[in-house]
Amino acid sequence: MTKENALTTDNTTLDSQFLVPQTHQTAAGLKPGKIVAMRVTDARRLAFLPRCIGVDHMVRFESSLYSWARRRTRSYTGGFWHFYDLMNGGCYAAPEVDNGGSFEVYVQGNQFGGTVSADAFGIIVSLFALCQLCNETKEDRHVELYHSLRAYANEHAESRAIFRAID
Repeated sequence: MTKENALTTDNTTLDSQFLVPQTHQTAAGLKPGKIVAMRVTDARRLAFLPRCIGVDHMVRFESSLYSWARRRTRSYTGGFWHFYDLMNGGCYAAPEVDNGGSFEVYVQGNQFGGTVSADAFGIIVSLFALCQLCNETKEDRHVELYHSLRAYANEHAESRAIFRAID
C-alpha cells in the first residue's frame, strides 16, 4: 500500500484503492470533521466482517442483520448487500436495490412507519444488529462500532427517519 492510497482514521488504516466513496458523501468538498462512508469493493468483501465485527461474531452479526431487515419491512426478501467502512472507524451494510429503491420501514415498539432509502435502511438494521451484538457479547469494540455508526447516522441526509426508527 502506498502512502498516497492510505487513508488513516483513529482506529485503522484503509487502502483507498479498494474503497469506493458513498455517492451522497464523497471526499471532495467535505467540511472538516465530516464522516465519509466508503463502499468496500468486491476485492475486500470477504475480509470485511472478520475485520469489522470479528471472526468469532461475524456469522451471528450477519444473521442478525438479515433477521432485523425482515422484521423492519415487508419488502425485504433477501439479496446482495454492500459493505461500508466509515472514516471514524465504524462500518455498516446496506442492501442493493435497483434504481435507488426505497423501503417502507415499520418499528412496532416505537410506532415508527416511513419510507427510507436502501442506504438509510441499511444503517437502521445495522444499528439494530450492532445493538443486539453489544448486548450479547458485552465487547467494547462492538459498542464503539455502534456509536461510530450512530455518529455517521447523525450526519446522514435521512438522519431524522433513522433516529425515529431506532428510538
